[in-house]
Amino acid sequence: MEIAFSVISVLIFISYMVARREPLVIFPVYLMVINGYVYFGSSQLFGYALNSPFQFHELIDNEGLIRSYGVFVIAAWSFFFGVLLAPRFKRKKATKINSGMQKHGKWAVSSNVIVILYTLTMLSLHVGWGIDHLYSRTGYTLGSSEGTHFRTVFVFLLPVTCLLLPMYPRALTRISFLILLFVVVQGTNSRTLVLIPAFYFLGILIRDKHWSTLKFAIASLFAIFSLIYVMEYRYHESQGVIPNLVFLVNNGIDLSLINIALNYIFAYSFYATAYTVSGFDLDFTSFLISVNPLPSAFLDINHMIETQMLNKNAPFTAIGTLALSGLPYLITYFFLAGFAWKLFRDYSESRSALLLIVITILFLLFMIFCTQYNLRGVTRYVYYAGALVFGFSLMKIFIITGRQALIYSKEN
Repeated sequence: MEIAFSVISVLIFISYMVARREPLVIFPVYLMVINGYVYFGSSQLFGYALNSPFQFHELIDNEGLIRSYGVFVIAAWSFFFGVLLAPRFKRKKATKINSGMQKHGKWAVSSNVIVILYTLTMLSLHVGWGIDHLYSRTGYTLGSSEGTHFRTVFVFLLPVTCLLLPMYPRALTRISFLILLFVVVQGTNSRTLVLIPAFYFLGILIRDKHWSTLKFAIASLFAIFSLIYVMEYRYHESQGVIPNLVFLVNNGIDLSLINIALNYIFAYSFYATAYTVSGFDLDFTSFLISVNPLPSAFLDINHMIETQMLNKNAPFTAIGTLALSGLPYLITYFFLAGFAWKLFRDYSESRSALLLIVITILFLLFMIFCTQYNLRGVTRYVYYAGALVFGFSLMKIFIITGRQALIYSKEN
């Protein structure tokens, strides 16, 4: 019953997405794809979804699985109705920012802007992890707590940089930047490595304004290679940029890990959510901390982290925490999320191409991390988007008011 409803739902979502050209509906589609992947992958006929990280499926009974299917369906439809019912902004003529970012029908961004973003990405990476820790360490660890904020900045800057990198005019420099970025980021053994090929390909689409099956295939292979790389190398005793490269040159990567790499994206998301819902009780204080917009310095973040862990390495998923809080919270959160993202996207699309790019990146991070990371980490992307839209609208009001005051002063 659950999978039948998931199939019907995904057909409705895709039809709406194509007919109305609404890219935000990719999120409900993504949730239904996870449902289908796990349903068929956990059957006796296939069984490919059972080889997932931490083997959470062994800790979940059939009732927990059925409940998790329902959670994903309810979240998908709640988000869909939020998008559906959000008011639409009237389209305006292209702004100077829009026209200035296009050249000969293609997107163009200042080379200096790209270099600055690239430099800031590299700096936040090195400061966040620590130079010694990044290049050579023992085991999979994040580094000192002092670098937490820089790591957060890095996770935001990385997709922005990768998205804009294809617009750098010199091909050799562009490819060199990409290779260097990949080499350094792989030293973290973090799944953020997959963001590099994903957002670089998205940047190519934005730049060229046409679909390329060949480039998509290359980007997909690159992304799968990145995920396999992370899955294999993060369990080595010696890790970091240098040990990883030495091991890669001497041993290559184990392509048989492709199954567990895909399961990290799909099966892990489902089983971690199911285990969150069926294996733990709600700590309402930690839930309130998760959705609180105040900076971490003003909140008891340690309490939230301690009470939202599946094990020492895996946190509650955002969707799992919401389901654990109760059906009204799950429905309300995803309805408001869909409503908000629709407002943010329509506003940015009608005002500024640059703002639209940033909002799109934040939405994609929200979508990917919603089934992988904790609720606070996911919710902050909504707050970031809201702050950017509010700041941009405020800036435009000041600019318009300033111009009117200048005109008035000249006339008098």
